[in-house]
Amino acid sequence: MFASARLRLPHLPSVLLTFLAVMLIVAFFAGIGAFATERTKSLATTMAIFVIACNGLAFLYGRSGLLSMAHAGAWGLGAYAAGIASEDYNVPMLPVLGISLMLGAAFGLLSALPSLRARGHYLLIVTFIITVLFTITVKNLGDFTGAHNGFLVLERPSLLGWRLDSTNEFLGLYSSLMGVSIIAFWLLNRTRFGRLLVVIKENEDLARSLGIATMRMKFIAFAISGAFAGLSGALLTFHLRFLAPDFFGLDAAIQLTLIVLIGGAMNVTGPFFGAMLVVFLPELLSFSPNTNTGVNGVLLIAIMLAMPFGMTGVVGQIRSEGRRLWERLRGTGSSTLSGEPTH
Repeated sequence: MFASARLRLPHLPSVLLTFLAVMLIVAFFAGIGAFATERTKSLATTMAIFVIACNGLAFLYGRSGLLSMAHAGAWGLGAYAAGIASEDYNVPMLPVLGISLMLGAAFGLLSALPSLRARGHYLLIVTFIITVLFTITVKNLGDFTGAHNGFLVLERPSLLGWRLDSTNEFLGLYSSLMGVSIIAFWLLNRTRFGRLLVVIKENEDLARSLGIATMRMKFIAFAISGAFAGLSGALLTFHLRFLAPDFFGLDAAIQLTLIVLIGGAMNVTGPFFGAMLVVFLPELLSFSPNTNTGVNGVLLIAIMLAMPFGMTGVVGQIRSEGRRLWERLRGTGSSTLSGEPTH
């Protein structure tokens, strides 16, 4: 009966751990909103934007095993769509978010095409080329996109009559949307669709022999990933109120990938911890933009080689080893009390 349900009911400890993690994240942003400086609040808002974008990429990579650097292009498309729609055509914020989400999904579908042939590092290279082509296109569209110089978004956004004027208001809205996205992907991971993606990742030939439409599933995963990147891009536009093509090139592609790899793609809280390091660490160490780019590149290679499952993956491994050790010790103690030999 329950095997055919579309949403798998998780074990209670999993629910409690996820609830605790979300509460800690909420407390983190509430503390920043109450006590931090304006600069720190702005960085926390940027961090929430990164988390929303990287939740989609983490879902794509963690569930299907496909790591795409075209995510930065979908991010940029959502950002430019929001800027042009709101500044040139006075479209309200809520419809703009919907437009950016749909365009991001369409870009995700486009970037899924290389996955028909390419795998692994070859897929990374091809999808990175898609991002490069996006930035080149933006630079050559003249006044429509501001070309190389970018353009300003002068109008302050308002959502359902709520005008976002202060840093606290942006932080409150964006951190709330981030929390909703974390819960959404936590639920999506437990659907039949999420579980079938893992089957495809583990053995695509077997999945195909079982009648699973593997290509369709991958395309849907790319579309979901791109949709959240587009939404995040729109939020970035309203936060920064300025756009330039270089925001969405090599640096963005590396940053988004690095956040997912540092935090871990198999846990929905991974992008949060990855974004925290990528956003706040350069600020604490006072890195210049060029130094930050170089450090991110080195970290990306190091994480892929030394810690492929990210921070949350390492914590999960430690927890599993601790559980096994506890069970072994408990079994040894039980055997001793019962008078049975322990060897």
